[in-house]
Amino acid sequence: MNVKNEIQREKRIAKIVFWCFTPFFFIAFMRFFFMIFNFIYGTILRVIFGTKYGDIIAAIAILTALFFTVAVCSMLWKQYKKHILES
Repeated sequence: MNVKNEIQREKRIAKIVFWCFTPFFFIAFMRFFFMIFNFIYGTILRVIFGTKYGDIIAAIAILTALFFTVAVCSMLWKQYKKHILES
């Protein structure tokens, strides 16, 4: 009984640690994806449309980066749960 309680306690601590680091993961991935997509959209679309639409291009890059960041964080949680919490 004591071993089972200890395992549950460790899993609860592991969840807390994961969710404490998730905001930093989110910020890092958001910045990473924004840099990539802004570089891609910024280069290609600014050449095509000019600098007049720079704000719209940045907004598209932000939305795309947000989508990819949420997807990556979701995948991280699924893999963490599968390999760390359920093992």
